[in-house]
Amino acid sequence: MKVCELWQLLLLDLIKPKTMKIPFLILILFLSQLLSAQFSIETVKVTETLENENTSEIPKLVSEKQDDFYVLKKVNDYILKEFMVSSFEQQEIKSFRWYDATFKSEIKDSILYISYAGEYIGGGINDIENELFFDLKTGERLENYDIPFQGLFTIQGYLDFMNSYWLPKAKNAFKEALNCTDSEPDGTIYEISDYKLDNGIVSIAMNQIFHKRYDYTCDPLFSATVTVEELLPLLSDKGKLILLTDNYTQKSKVETYLYNEEMRPTLPTNIYLWGQIDNKMPFTMGLNINNESNEVAGIYFYDKIGKNIQLKGTKDDDTFYLEEFYEGKMSGKININSRNPYLPEGFGMFLENSEIYNFLGDWSSPNGDKKLELIFDAITFSHINNY
Repeated sequence: MKVCELWQLLLLDLIKPKTMKIPFLILILFLSQLLSAQFSIETVKVTETLENENTSEIPKLVSEKQDDFYVLKKVNDYILKEFMVSSFEQQEIKSFRWYDATFKSEIKDSILYISYAGEYIGGGINDIENELFFDLKTGERLENYDIPFQGLFTIQGYLDFMNSYWLPKAKNAFKEALNCTDSEPDGTIYEISDYKLDNGIVSIAMNQIFHKRYDYTCDPLFSATVTVEELLPLLSDKGKLILLTDNYTQKSKVETYLYNEEMRPTLPTNIYLWGQIDNKMPFTMGLNINNESNEVAGIYFYDKIGKNIQLKGTKDDDTFYLEEFYEGKMSGKININSRNPYLPEGFGMFLENSEIYNFLGDWSSPNGDKKLELIFDAITFSHINNY
């Protein structure tokens, strides 16, 4: 008996009068599993066409139901495009330049996850890795945004973590990496890419800094570990729920995607900024944006002094208007604009909403008779809710 036929029999049994009291949610979950069960991933082996020696494995979505033709075509067309071919049939492929390509996949709750990696021979040798998510009800590609490490903390907690557990050693590793190559870095030491909780220890790793193949050996292979006991006072209540109660880092890829969709909209919008005032006074700043009122509150401090200066103000469109308070008295004003036309001194970045931002700011005395420029070296977000 085919899987789909078995599910049909079970469904008929579920809707008999004696079982009609079954909760609606359970029925929905059952139907979702039924949809996922009819799909599977098939491994297709393809040999590269340069030397005809190396064989790669690429994924192909298949289904027992003919009614799924539209979803199958949409997903498989996307997969073929990723591998730059027009067919899964070797004899129909004119050029295939992948070496040692492999993949992993997962299907659950009508979501398909595929990750693949391999070498692509184009103008040079390119190491390529990618993750794909698809909605098996429609065949649409889904965008996944993981909960960033900084999204787990209070503002004060994250700045304390960076200064106590991360930056001192990360800065040394970064300097060694810069001495290894003449290339400009593509990332910063403030970008933590991976984190995982296992047996009471949280492991954290740095983003890849250099993306050019010949600079890979120069990447700072820096990571850090911290115990849950050390981390706990620094986490927000939401962060404790995500990391500890819900065991976020132990979820499967599809489970993680579904959890991201549920939890990310509930995260606060915190921004962390590092830079210099007047190009000579390094500072660290953390801001929280209330997206309903556009009120902004936070702290900053001069790195050499380390004493918190309170910030409060508003965000109007793309500009922050902040007042600073030290020991209860207003000690200055800070304006930060995130949509300046591109300027060399501005800090440019792409955010997850596909918009381009360029941050530049200034500090001024309370009466405005003194003004100094703010230059940003790094900016990270805990989450972007309607930024």
